[in-house]
Amino acid sequence: MDTDLETTASPETAVIDKVAAVDALSDSARTCTACGLSAGRSNVVFGVGNPNSPLMLVGEGPGLNEDASGVPFVGRAGQLLDEALREAGMLRKHVLHHKCDQVPRL
Repeated sequence: MDTDLETTASPETAVIDKVAAVDALSDSARTCTACGLSAGRSNVVFGVGNPNSPLMLVGEGPGLNEDASGVPFVGRAGQLLDEALREAGMLRKHVLHHKCDQVPRL
């Protein structure tokens, strides 16, 4: 991947490249079986939202509801996130939010 993407590409190309990069990472995560954590999950909880956002939220390993739905920040945590974003004048679709799927549950 080009590390000088912002300076060498037009804004339109940069947006497409970011979306393609996030899609490629998502595809890679969804098919990954490199460690034993993959055996205990129902779904990979990769991330959703705007890959071009200046803000990315990363949470710890997914809980049971997130694993079941494949969507990060659901349940009470999602409600709190929605409230905090609203207070900041933002919506979930404005940010990229992601859960680190490779955190072992203790």
